[in-house]
Formats: sequence, structure tokens, C-alpha cells
Amino acid sequence: MKKLQVTSKDMPFLALVLLFAGFSLYGVLSFAGSIDGKINEQYASVLKGGSVEADGGILLADGTNPSSYTVTAGQSGLIFTDVPSSHPDAIALAYFKQMGYIQGYDDGTFKPDQLVNRAELFTILTNAKGVDFAGKKYENCFTDVKSQWFATFVCYAKESKWVDGYSDGSYKPGSNVTVAEVVKIIVGAMNVPMPETLTNAPYSDVDAASWYSKYAAAAKDAKMVYGDKFNAKDSVSRASFIHMLYNAMLSTKAI
Repeated sequence: MKKLQVTSKDMPFLALVLLFAGFSLYGVLSFAGSIDGKINEQYASVLKGGSVEADGGILLADGTNPSSYTVTAGQSGLIFTDVPSSHPDAIALAYFKQMGYIQGYDDGTFKPDQLVNRAELFTILTNAKGVDFAGKKYENCFTDVKSQWFATFVCYAKESKWVDGYSDGSYKPGSNVTVAEVVKIIVGAMNVPMPETLTNAPYSDVDAASWYSKYAAAAKDAKMVYGDKFNAKDSVSRASFIHMLYNAMLSTKAI
């Protein structure tokens, strides 16, 4: 076998190669370190009630669910153009986006503060549950739900007993939903455990005798609603709904 010989005239070139390799290795190590730091800095304050750790450039959503995704490091720091990584619901929105449960608008926005209505609620929920409609046609389940784009999702929800209509047979798909309504739907759809009996109100503004008190208790245990108050009659934003659903999925080990 012919031996490889390095002559004096080869030394400048060899030195240049080694110098370049050294800088490349330093760059890789420095970049990896900056990614880990960026993850902890940007997202540690975002996740409510859980740990955050970096693993191969991926931010894990929950220490007990390491397979559940959130955000790839090194990105621009935007989940959508109007949802920065510092957004209080960023973890849930990032997970739902990657999984394909939600999409933004054509301009790249998500409009997180826009109120969620009764039609899109079930579009997101059935996607998150991975519902297989098996080619079945779902429509004409309410007087105002015929064959619109949301009919399949709403009618499936009705058949699954996640929702009831109004006494006049309507559903009012364009109406906003309240915290109490959203919690009832999520608890039912995700099989979040509810207490059999309730002696103490779970929130300061919840009467133990109210129809939604047990749902509120379930929401508190699943960390779906934070704070001292339940605010049952408040409308729910798109981002808040997704965060509530995400936490319910975590609590029931759906992710």
C-alpha cells in the first residue's frame, strides 16, 4: 500500500483545513448551547404547571409526557405571525399546529384573541381527538345546521352527546361559547374525571348547587381553568379554548 506523504509545500493547505474544521466544530457547539439557552429563556415562563427541558433541539411540553411535542428550537420565535413564543398559550398552540389540529389564516395569523364560536369549536375538538368519520355523512342535525362546512363536526358532536341544541331545534353555530359551556364539552369529550359529589365550591364564584359546579371541579383538577374564579359566563378566545383542551388532553394522558 502506498504511504501518504505530506511535504512541506502541503503544510499551508493542511493547516487551513484544520483551522476551518476547528472553527466549524466550535460553531456547532456554540449553536447547540445557544439553542438550549434560548429554549429555557423563551419558554420556561410559558408552560403553566410543568417542567421544560431541551432534548435535541426540541422543547418538551411536560416532563411526564416527553413524547408530546411543542416547539422546534432555532425558529423565529413565532408560532403564528401574531403568536410569539412569549404568548401565554404558546405551548398549546404550537403543539396543535404541529399536529395539524389547527391552521392559521392565509396571512399567517391565527387571531388568538378572537372569540371561538360554536361551529369551529367542534372542528378543532374532533381533529384533536382524531375522529374517523369513516365516510359517514353527518348533516341536517339542527334546524340551522344543514350541509355547511361545519355540519360534519357539529352533527358528529351531537351524535356523540357532546352537545345539545336549543329548545327551538337550532344550534346557533355562529354564537360564541362561554367558559361553562366549553368546560362541559371538553370534560365530556375527553372523559375528564368528575367528582360524584361536591360539598365545597371549586372556585370562589361557583355555587356548589349550579349545573356546572361538577364540571368546574373537573376543570380545576385538570388545570383547565387557572385562578380563583371560574368566570362561567365569560366568552372564550380561540387561544384559551385550545389551551384548555390541551391541558385536558395532558391530564387524561391523551398526549
